[in-house]
Amino acid sequence: MGAMARNFYLTAGTAGAPPDGGLREHAYACAAREARLYLAGGDRSYLAIRARLADVIAEGRRELAARRVTADDIEAWDTSFRTMFLLCTWKPL
Repeated sequence: MGAMARNFYLTAGTAGAPPDGGLREHAYACAAREARLYLAGGDRSYLAIRARLADVIAEGRRELAARRVTADDIEAWDTSFRTMFLLCTWKPL
């Protein structure tokens, strides 16, 4: 079995971001999912959503650091996540 095939089977189904530049897309997908959960109900207070976002982003940052993603790429992931979340939840007055 080739190296690519082995890597696919080892990583298939994991929640981690792909190491090949798909970090932005991963951040967008995670943020959109969290935005849908936020909009679906539950506690919509400012403090509650800030706490939830802090937890989700911290978890994502730890996961990326464990995969030895560079600090600059982790910051870019963080920014992309926050931006997409805000775009998905923003409602004009």
